[in-house]
Amino acid sequence: GFDNYQSIFSNTGTRLTVFNSVTWVVLGTLVTVVIGIAVARFADNVRGEKAFKTAIFLPGAISLVGAGVTWLFVYAGPPFENGLLNAITGAIPGLPESMGGNGDRLWTLERGFGGLTPPDSAPGFNTFLLIVIFIWTQAGFATVIFSAAIKGVPDELLEAARVDGATERQVFYKVMLPYIQTTIITVATTITFAGLKAFDIVAATTGGNFGTSTIANEFYRTTFVQSRSGLGAALAVLLFVLVIPIIILNRKAQKRAEEMVGA
Repeated sequence: GFDNYQSIFSNTGTRLTVFNSVTWVVLGTLVTVVIGIAVARFADNVRGEKAFKTAIFLPGAISLVGAGVTWLFVYAGPPFENGLLNAITGAIPGLPESMGGNGDRLWTLERGFGGLTPPDSAPGFNTFLLIVIFIWTQAGFATVIFSAAIKGVPDELLEAARVDGATERQVFYKVMLPYIQTTIITVATTITFAGLKAFDIVAATTGGNFGTSTIANEFYRTTFVQSRSGLGAALAVLLFVLVIPIIILNRKAQKRAEEMVGA
């Protein structure tokens, strides 16, 4: 009954999964959208545009499990052969051991970084490393959609702004971005849903251990591993409830954007 919902927020471990999921949504969506817009803006009409955008998009063609396994080689540490990240940090002179300076840090296991350890109810540094994988897989999708939207901005609007004395920066911020606002909202909503459902990357890298579990991962573990179907169902309902305000905000924002473009 309702005790399961109370348990979600009274238990430190389960409460952490909620904060982790919120971090995935906020940070993952924001960074992905910014990267997508930046790449779409500056890669358009440059030499090698197609090759560059193909390279950005390729990670999106990999399954999330495959992406997680791929990045395990980047984050690898003892007792396995050290990965790329350890090789980079180990080659930086004077870098503190707490930041990987010794070249054998356990990146996905350690929650602290640089001598700072977050409280048990806050996401650890290893959670942010998993979000990096998520951003890597989603940035290509965002870039392709934003690139198509930017190319769809009428040339008449851009030329009119330039004739009125607007700089290229002003044209981008005052004309392009407002025009593709609906696209930005749609992409952000799609990535938000993907962040809320984050499971594959977590399962393939840490299994939800070491403070990296998310709501979706915890739902699976409590329901199918621990056979606590009541708590699992409560987590599933919580996930559904979190989606509702996002849909409402998305619809309102899209309606405003459509009215702005129509005006």
